[in-house]
Amino acid sequence: DLGAFAKLANLTVLECSASRPEDKAAILGMIPDYHEFDAQLQALIFDKRGLLGRELLGFDILYSAGRTAGRLQRIASDLQQHVV
Repeated sequence: DLGAFAKLANLTVLECSASRPEDKAAILGMIPDYHEFDAQLQALIFDKRGLLGRELLGFDILYSAGRTAGRLQRIASDLQQHVV
């Protein structure tokens, strides 16, 4: 399913949820670099040895494009928040 693939390719820890807001804050507070965490999460899911690496073998180009677009969007958003 391409929709599920797109969601996984753009998954970020910043959009996580918890039953209590303070739990989310505590979890995010333990992660020093969100972008690095997201990159490692993507590797766990999509790399050749990852959870879906073999099942999505034909989606390499789409995956790379989606992942790059998602990262650029998050970086641009982060930069905009720091500038404003």
